[in-house]
Amino acid sequence: MADQNEEKNAEMNEEKVEEMKMSNIEKAGDKSCPQCGATLVYSPTRRKLYCQYCDYVEEIKKVHNDKVMEKPLDFDKIEDTVSYEWGQNKKLIVCESCGAEAIYDELDAAKVCPFCGANHVMELDGLKGVMPPDGVVPFKVGRKQAAELFKKWMGSKFFAPGKAKKQAEPDSFFGIYLPYWSFDSHTATQYKGMYGIDRTVQGKDGKTYVTTDWYNCSGNYNYFVDDELVIATTKHDKGILKSVEPFDTNNCLPYKPEYLSGFVAEKYSTGLKDAWGMGQQQIHSLLEALISDHIMRSHMASHAQIKSMSIDYIDPAYKYVVLPLWQSSFKFGGKEYHFMVNGETGKVGGKYPISVLKVILVIVIIVVIIALIYNYMG
Repeated sequence: MADQNEEKNAEMNEEKVEEMKMSNIEKAGDKSCPQCGATLVYSPTRRKLYCQYCDYVEEIKKVHNDKVMEKPLDFDKIEDTVSYEWGQNKKLIVCESCGAEAIYDELDAAKVCPFCGANHVMELDGLKGVMPPDGVVPFKVGRKQAAELFKKWMGSKFFAPGKAKKQAEPDSFFGIYLPYWSFDSHTATQYKGMYGIDRTVQGKDGKTYVTTDWYNCSGNYNYFVDDELVIATTKHDKGILKSVEPFDTNNCLPYKPEYLSGFVAEKYSTGLKDAWGMGQQQIHSLLEALISDHIMRSHMASHAQIKSMSIDYIDPAYKYVVLPLWQSSFKFGGKEYHFMVNGETGKVGGKYPISVLKVILVIVIIVVIIALIYNYMG
């Protein structure tokens, strides 16, 4: 009797495994395992396609030229040269609750929005009109390592409650490729400004004071902007996204659908023209800081102010890339805190609870130190 039960259980387990395999086969988009037929997914730790059922591993074929080249930023020609082929069997899903759009394998039954968790998702008619990526930075950090990095990051936060550091456990990690526009351009900037040189003077009361002498200046500044990133989605916290940068977009790989296998890619919601406008604003801020530093070093000054800047963009170029991120959240004190892990470098950024007691304690210590210094000096 025991042998019969054991045999029955073994048959049920085999049936269950086979059912799981068939379920996974139904989700297959681009690549099936040649040994068992299940879906091959991209493994960040192996940097290869991997079968989770029979451990089959397959290299991703390299393209002849593995350098992703930027394309000239010519808006009159871009629409005429767009290719809409993402790879075999892809579909576009839109969430009716939050409006997010994501790209899945064609046969993947997407019933839950990966961004807000709502179950009101709808399939759109293909990907026509959606520009495919030029390049991809593949995942290098796996799910398990991302969880370990989160725990380490959380433990380093001084102002986080000790209880939160011990108890914070992330919900299941979700791997996603987010869309970015990357811009290159030579720039030639004409600027006008002022620089200030500090000097010490003695007042009538016998005390010394610092005063600043200001002088006008102007000049030209040349700079090559390399891979200025503009996030092409509005569905995520930009502060968190900025905190997990940088990505090595200079060495990104030409887009191949195999790198997306097992992950979701979000469709861009910020078009190229709007992104270039945002990129110019970012470049303006970058150049303002660089020119200020250049003025201070040139004149051995203490301060610099930029009054006006005129920037010429010479041969601007762009590329559309998708970058890897793990996203998750944890709950503490009845609140939910979201965070992300850079899928390439492992850098963590996000929200976390603050201990009011620790903040008060630090303020008290600072006040006491200031009081002691004041009493000592007079």
